[in-house]
Amino acid sequence: MTIFHGFTNKNELDTALTKSIVLDINEAIQTKGRAYLLFSGGSTPKGLFQKLASEHLDWNQITIGLVDERMVAEDSEFSNAAMLKKLFINEISGDKKPHFLPLVYRTDDNEINLKTATEQLNQIGLPDVVVLGMGNDGHFASLFPADPASEQSLRQINSDALLYTMAPQFPHSRISHSWAYLRQAGKLYLHISGNDKRDLIRNQHKGKLPIDTVLNDKETSVEIFWSN
Repeated sequence: MTIFHGFTNKNELDTALTKSIVLDINEAIQTKGRAYLLFSGGSTPKGLFQKLASEHLDWNQITIGLVDERMVAEDSEFSNAAMLKKLFINEISGDKKPHFLPLVYRTDDNEINLKTATEQLNQIGLPDVVVLGMGNDGHFASLFPADPASEQSLRQINSDALLYTMAPQFPHSRISHSWAYLRQAGKLYLHISGNDKRDLIRNQHKGKLPIDTVLNDKETSVEIFWSN
């Protein structure tokens, strides 16, 4: 099931989504004593990060991770982890900071990296909040059209939590959470902007695009936050 929230501008969208995420975080902390959130990279969430960083939350009870990552070191200009820390975590005032859970531990050994990332993930469990983005080609996370690993993972409801995929653009090597894992989040948001992306999610492509798997999943509730 999808719920669509439309806004006239990006600031209104980010304000509303921040409010929803804050409620989710506080509920998780009250229920479990902690909260686990996954965010996407790219330019779309920058305003969201700015607003969330100004919220007065129990940050030391919160763990933040990434929906997906490029297989690069954190000092690379392509690192989502570096972007997330710079624009979000480092902007949170005070001494209490959220814990960051990376996806890239070793860039020289994919097998060891996947084992380490999976072990860390198993210790923390399922996310309370996932904020997905979407590309103009209909990909989300690092699950791409015409990529064999992505397509296989999208077909398998019981696939592993993490997998390696190949992106059409550089840097090609990616690590991503699977849809089988992401769909189990407490709250799932799709954060997009622009008329092209609105039209893409409205005009289904007979299940041919990765995002169709999300929108057509009848057992999963996804809230779409969109603005011009």
